[in-house]
Amino acid sequence: MTVLARLNHVGVRVDDLEAAIRFYAEGFGLERIPAPSFGAPVVWLRAGSLQLHLTETHPAQPSPGHFALEVDDFGAVYRWAKSTGVLSRRAGGQAVFELPGGECQLYVHDPARNVVEACHPDARRWREEIPEMVRLADLHRQNADADRATLFLDC
Repeated sequence: MTVLARLNHVGVRVDDLEAAIRFYAEGFGLERIPAPSFGAPVVWLRAGSLQLHLTETHPAQPSPGHFALEVDDFGAVYRWAKSTGVLSRRAGGQAVFELPGGECQLYVHDPARNVVEACHPDARRWREEIPEMVRLADLHRQNADADRATLFLDC
């Protein structure tokens, strides 16, 4: 399998979302951008062409955060993850998601149980090949910003 990947974002869990937003905005100049609803308080911050995703949980870090790799062949990554048993179904049994902005994502566990997200800007391209892909909006009610949320920023 040959897939090209590049870093897209890093996700961390925090126990005080507002304090974390202030920390990253005041200390590093990161700006808040639209984010879809994942059923927990989530804020996305722009860091140049990359993003930092903050998720409020109590306690702050019950599981590892994650980083995301943008991949050119989402289908190949999905087939590999499924065949090797590393596909994560931690989100209510679901494994592959279409975000409100049209992107798709899945999560895997590396050998040390770190979480790695694979993402692609065009979920439509993979719907037929990956019938288990579910729309995030079908799982969680979205807010007005959700349609403007995107994993892929132009600088």
